[in-house]
Amino acid sequence: MIELSKDDLSLLMDSYKKQIELNTQVLTQQQNLIAKMDMMIEVHRETCNNMNKIVDKIDVQERNCSNNAIKITEKMGHERKESLKEHNAIINRIYIAFVGMGVIIINLIALYLKK
Repeated sequence: MIELSKDDLSLLMDSYKKQIELNTQVLTQQQNLIAKMDMMIEVHRETCNNMNKIVDKIDVQERNCSNNAIKITEKMGHERKESLKEHNAIINRIYIAFVGMGVIIINLIALYLKK
């Protein structure tokens, strides 16, 4: 059996002590890292919740815009129909005026030719 001297035993104990200190530091750093990761996870969770809220608001706005576009399109169609009705009425009046003028001109020509 090998005999250990007092210096060897002292070195061995120092080595164990330093190993325990190193393990303690590593454990502390790991705990700090875990705490920071937990904070990052919480921030990420809040960010995801906020993004979901924003997406919900965008969906609502999109539905509102679609509904408004449909209403505007319907109103424009109605206004166009009304405009076409008015336009047709004006065209009919112009035709009546042309026919009236034609009758007057034909009568004037007939009177001129009778003389």
